[in-house]
Amino acid sequence: MENAVLAEGHLRAENLTGLALLASGVAHALNNPLTTVLGFSELIAETTNEPRIQANAEMIAQEARRMRETVQNLLNFGRPGAQVHEPVEIATLVRELAAECEVKLESRGVRLVLQAEHGVLSVWGNGEQLRQMLEHLLNNAAQAIADMSDEDTEKENEIRVSVSRDAGWVQLIVSDTGP
Repeated sequence: MENAVLAEGHLRAENLTGLALLASGVAHALNNPLTTVLGFSELIAETTNEPRIQANAEMIAQEARRMRETVQNLLNFGRPGAQVHEPVEIATLVRELAAECEVKLESRGVRLVLQAEHGVLSVWGNGEQLRQMLEHLLNNAAQAIADMSDEDTEKENEIRVSVSRDAGWVQLIVSDTGP
């Protein structure tokens, strides 16, 4: 029994090492083209006089910076001690992300509703990873709404984010009116 547990642990460690090597390779392969995209988008934003082109270039630069953070997370994957865990005020994180996403969602015809209890609702974790997870959930919800058929379009397109405390736990619920 003990040998089986040790063998399983050894196999899991080998798999994680292989996954970390793969993540590192992907991160390095993406880093150079990402640097080019970021550099040219910043150059376009700085040199154009057209507000629409400048806004689009700044959006590209902003998204490229976010992608760079994701690449950095890939590089940190599997490195012991690379994960930062700290108290994260989840309601504040949700409010900040909602403010950033609201205009984009409204332009797609989606209303974002935020319900967060008052008071400090902290969790222990990595704030950036929690932010990315929540952003993915919001994107998935928006895509689900976009995939609605014509007969479902009479429903209001809505994403609801709820943050509450439940028996000592912080509860985060993301729901949408999509199929």
